[in-house]
Amino acid sequence: MKNIKTLSATILLALALSACGGPAGDKNVTVSGEQADKMTAKLFDVDNEICKVFTPDFIYTVTKKPVVKFNGPTDSGGFGCIYYFEYRDDYYTVQGRKEAGGPNVNIVLDNIPVARHKSNLDTFKLKLSTDPRIKADHWIARRDDGSIWEVGIKLNESRFLWINQLNKGVTDDQMIELGARMAELIGGKLSMKIETNPGLAPEAKKEVVPPPSQEDLARNFFNLIGEGKVQDALGMMDANDQTKQMWGVNFNSVESLKIKSIAPAFQEEWTAERVTYKVMLEVKAKAGQNVWSNGVNARWITLTKATTGWVVHELANNP
Repeated sequence: MKNIKTLSATILLALALSACGGPAGDKNVTVSGEQADKMTAKLFDVDNEICKVFTPDFIYTVTKKPVVKFNGPTDSGGFGCIYYFEYRDDYYTVQGRKEAGGPNVNIVLDNIPVARHKSNLDTFKLKLSTDPRIKADHWIARRDDGSIWEVGIKLNESRFLWINQLNKGVTDDQMIELGARMAELIGGKLSMKIETNPGLAPEAKKEVVPPPSQEDLARNFFNLIGEGKVQDALGMMDANDQTKQMWGVNFNSVESLKIKSIAPAFQEEWTAERVTYKVMLEVKAKAGQNVWSNGVNARWITLTKATTGWVVHELANNP
C-alpha cells in the first residue's frame, strides 16, 4: 500500500511538473504562475451594445438611483448608452423652444488610441488621476475645481470606455463607484448582486390589431351604405368614375340598410387574390325606385386584392 501511495504521489508530481512547463520533447518550456494567469484570464473587453452590457438594473444597483429612460447609441461618435434619472419633454429651453432631456449618466465606448484621447484631455487643462477602488487601467479627469469631467477605463491601446454625467445625474463619488463596478463586471468578478431597477414603467401592452379580413371589409362596405356614406362606399370600389356614378344612384335609393348575415360563397373558386361572400340585407328602400326591395335582399360581393389592398370588385343581386 505504501508503494502504491508513493507511486501515486510520483505520478501527480510528474503531472504537476508537466503542467508547469517540464520537459517537452527537446525543448524546456517554463510557464510561470503569472504567465499562466495571463493565458487563462478572460479578455478584458465589452460588446459594442453598451445598453446590454451595463443594463439599467446595473446602473441602479451601483447608484441607487432609478433609471426612468435609457437609449443608445449616443451622438458622441462611438457606441454608448445614456441613462436618465429624470426625463421630461420640456427639460431644456433652446432658443425659445422646449427640448427633451434630464439628469443622466452616459457610458461611451470609443475606438481611438487612448494616448490621443488623454492628449485631448490635456488640451482642456484637465488633471488626470486614479483611484484605488477601480481595479483596472483607468484615469479620472478633473476640472480645476476638482470636479470630475470623466472616468475612463482602458480596454486596450485603442479601445476604452468613458463615463460622464449631465445635470447632476450622479455625484463624483458615484462616478468613481460606477467605474469600479464596471471594471469588476468586465473582468467577470462583480462583487455585488444586481438589483431590479424600479424606475422603468412596464411597457404598456400594445393592442395588436389584426388587419381587417375580407369579411370585415364587406361588412364595412354595406355599413357605409346603410349610414348614408355613399362616397366612402364608392371609394372602396375599383370601378371607373362612370360606373361609380351609376352605383352612387343605386346606393342613394336606400333609406336604411342592415346586415342580417354574411357567409362565404363559391369557396371552390376562391384564390389568394379573389373571394366572394353572400350577404343578406334588411333594406328599406326610398319611394319611387325599383332597385331594392323592402325587406330582405340578397347580394353577392366579390373582393379582389389590388396593389393598395383589398377592394370591392363586383356587386350582384344574383349568383
